[in-house]
Amino acid sequence: MRLPAKVLLVVAVSFALIASCGIAAVLLINNVLNQGKLSVGEAREFDEFPLYWLGESYRGLALTEINKFGFPSETLPSKPTVRFTYGDETCVESSCSAPIWIWIDPYCESTPEQELAWMQHLASLPEYHDHSISDVKVRGVKGYLFGTRIHLWTETSHLMIDVKTTDPSTTQVAEDLIPLNEDSGATPRPLPPPITTPC
Repeated sequence: MRLPAKVLLVVAVSFALIASCGIAAVLLINNVLNQGKLSVGEAREFDEFPLYWLGESYRGLALTEINKFGFPSETLPSKPTVRFTYGDETCVESSCSAPIWIWIDPYCESTPEQELAWMQHLASLPEYHDHSISDVKVRGVKGYLFGTRIHLWTETSHLMIDVKTTDPSTTQVAEDLIPLNEDSGATPRPLPPPITTPC
C-alpha cells in the first residue's frame, strides 16, 4: 500500500528532521505526532505489528518511555510508530538524543528499498560524509548499518535501532532485542524473517 503524496511529504520532512535530531524535530514529534505514552501493559496489548524491546532495563539504562506516534487527522491515515527510549533524552544546542532509541513501524511503511534510498540520499549530504552504508545480518535477518543506526526487518515490522553509546555498540543492542512479551534476561532467539506480502 502506497501512502498518499501528502502523507509521504510529511513523512519525508519528519524523518529528515529526525535524521538531523534537531530541536524542531523533537517539538514536531512530541507535540504534533505524539499520540501519548504507553505503559508496558498497554504496549503488550498493541497488536498492529510485532514490537521488540530490551526489557525494563538494559545494561544500567532504565526504560524511560514508550511512545506511540502517528498522524492525528483521519484525513492523513497511516499506521503508528512505536518508540522505546532507554536512558534520558537530552538536548544540547541544536541536537537531541537518547542513549538508546528503538523505533518500530510496519514493514510497508518503511520497506528495505525505501530506507536504502533514504540512506543513500543522506550519505550524499556533506554532514553525513563520514557515514557509510553496510549490510548486516542480525540473528538471521538482513539489515543495514548507517552511522549509529541499524535498520532491520522481521515479521511485519521495521526496526530502527539508534545507539549513542560506544558500549554497547549498535550491533550488540540489535543482537539483544527480545519480543515485547518476554522479560529482561530472556535468551534472544533467531528473528523471524520478514513477511513480504505486497504493500
